[in-house]
Amino acid sequence: MAAIIVTGIDNTGKSTLARQIMSRFMCSCYYTHSIGPCDSRKLRAWNIKHMIGSDDAVGVAVMDRFYLAELAYGPVVRGTNSFSQVDIRLLDRAAAAGPVFVVLAHRPMERIMETYAEREQMVPPAKAQETLMLVRRRYRTLVMDRARTKTFSEVAVYDWARNDVEELLDRIQSWGKRRLGRNLETGGR
Repeated sequence: MAAIIVTGIDNTGKSTLARQIMSRFMCSCYYTHSIGPCDSRKLRAWNIKHMIGSDDAVGVAVMDRFYLAELAYGPVVRGTNSFSQVDIRLLDRAAAAGPVFVVLAHRPMERIMETYAEREQMVPPAKAQETLMLVRRRYRTLVMDRARTKTFSEVAVYDWARNDVEELLDRIQSWGKRRLGRNLETGGR
């Protein structure tokens, strides 16, 4: 199953980016949002279902967070993640079969902290900055390790302070033509 996964720490604009991707490529994509922290069995089942896809899935899945969130947050916040090594291998194999374009959303920590307490978050505001810095490093390592091993067909680090969203969308369009053999804007070849 082809997917565009938008991931990153809390308050980095993942949902905004996912909506912009959907807005531009609506005819070729459908949207799914992570179920967030919950019972580990439900989390595993949700991730595996959406990574492997189903026969009725048409187009490219645009995913707001995914299994990388649990791999990044779990060990830092709870001391462990909810996935077994078998689960992780299964999800990585499904991603490698994809193809999968991963967008690692980034925003300066000062900007994240300005609005952090406005929404319910996984990490309490009092410990947020220190914890989020650790999670950010884990995310970068997880994503880049998987990029090196070709688990993901393409990776882009999107920094709201430095990058133009149109350039990212053009890069996704180019990936769609190259990897999927189609124009994501029109849905055609």
